[in-house]
Amino acid sequence: MLKPIASIVALLALAVFGVPLAQAKTRHKSSAHKVTALVQEAEISQTGSVPAAGSTVTNAGTNKSNVGGNGANVDHLTVTGPVAGGKIGFTGKGTAFFAHGSVSGKIQGTATPQPDGTINYAGTTTITAGTDRYKGAKGKITFTGTSPGLGKVTTIHQTGTITY
Repeated sequence: MLKPIASIVALLALAVFGVPLAQAKTRHKSSAHKVTALVQEAEISQTGSVPAAGSTVTNAGTNKSNVGGNGANVDHLTVTGPVAGGKIGFTGKGTAFFAHGSVSGKIQGTATPQPDGTINYAGTTTITAGTDRYKGAKGKITFTGTSPGLGKVTTIHQTGTITY
């Protein structure tokens, strides 16, 4: 009696979900994905007096990625202080949100004020987590960017590899 019930359950799963039960339990194999992205974001909150060490900035904006498509970006950054060459160090965490999940990582970078008031940015994001399609994401992203000044829209170009 149990064998026919198990067969019926398997057939219902196939009919409802479109996959056999055995296949439904199978996870996809992780693979590496080359990433290029364009991020445009602006400051939405600040504590302390940027660029003083310990001050913080939260940025939000758009993210256009070859892997995730169009999405949103949020970064929470802490200024670590001056580093060599007139650069200002920062660390933090960031998350990119897309239609099929999100990717999060730890950010480390520098901001270099220019004589004309613009600011150049460079650094890396170590991808540490992902949700939905990007579950278990790991990787490294390098970024460069520029803004017309503090509190203005920053444009960031990202390249790297993410495995999920």
